[in-house]
Amino acid sequence: MQEQYEIHWKDYYKILMLPKGCGDEAKIKSNYRNLMKMAHADANAAYDHEEDQAKDLNEAYDCLKDADRRAAYWRYYQQHEAGPQQQQRSQPPPNDVDDEAFRRAADDYFRQQAEEATRRAQEEQEERQRWARERAERDAREQAERQRRENEERKAEEARKEEEARLAEERRIEEENRQEAELAANRKKRVRIAAITILVTFVLAAAIPLGIGVAQKSNSYTQLNNNLTITQTSVAITDSPRAQGMAYYEEWEWEKAIELFTKEMRENGVNAELCLMRGLSYYWRGMNEEAISDLTRAIELDPKSKDAYSFRCDAYQLIGQEDLADADWEKLQELD
Repeated sequence: MQEQYEIHWKDYYKILMLPKGCGDEAKIKSNYRNLMKMAHADANAAYDHEEDQAKDLNEAYDCLKDADRRAAYWRYYQQHEAGPQQQQRSQPPPNDVDDEAFRRAADDYFRQQAEEATRRAQEEQEERQRWARERAERDAREQAERQRRENEERKAEEARKEEEARLAEERRIEEENRQEAELAANRKKRVRIAAITILVTFVLAAAIPLGIGVAQKSNSYTQLNNNLTITQTSVAITDSPRAQGMAYYEEWEWEKAIELFTKEMRENGVNAELCLMRGLSYYWRGMNEEAISDLTRAIELDPKSKDAYSFRCDAYQLIGQEDLADADWEKLQELD
């Protein structure tokens, strides 16, 4: 019992470096703050245990800062520090009213300290939980924002690729249209040249039985090459289906030209020129299979017909028979 009392007994005035019985709260508070600073800064080299020193300072200040506790402690202090009892400090204090009041006050104080510590621990736990929730919410918002930005970047990239693909497709279509226009222009040019040549041949052939001389033939040839209107007028003189078909061919009336060329074949028989002209009419009408058939017949009747090979090559390309088109192209190179 004596050892337990010796451990419990502490001189709060000495701990706070106050004169005995000091009741100046300002002095108590000032000494407490200065000593706490020295304890935390480890300025007091003679004191080896900083945590124990801070604990003693807190305990002494909590007792002396309150007037009631300070008065009870002072009465208790006087009973054990004054007079003949100075030699009996290690004995338990007498069980009188003042000591009982001090013990109750001390018990209340330590209970309040325990409750305060529990409350602070709960508040710290709640603060940690709140901080964890805020951190989780912040991380979730940042993750959502990153996901949103990634989605926007991905959509922008997809839109960019789609736009590039669309522009590339437009350029491809424009290039195809340009090539087709050039091909069509070249075809029309070849058709006109071939038609003029055939018309001149037909006119000269029809002029021979009428007794037209060689000079007249030459003049007619030059005149037909320079002025297509004169050629059409000369063709219109005759009323044969062949001449009428050629006239309609020049006017790009493909169906009527096909009908008249077919009539001429029935009346006067099949020849290379009629097969060529009807094949060309089928070609421009878009009837590639019929055009190939007539052009093939024209080639059989006239194996050196470049026009027949040329237009049959184009017709094969239009229906996707590239190998046959290549064969006709090679034949054209040989004829050239």
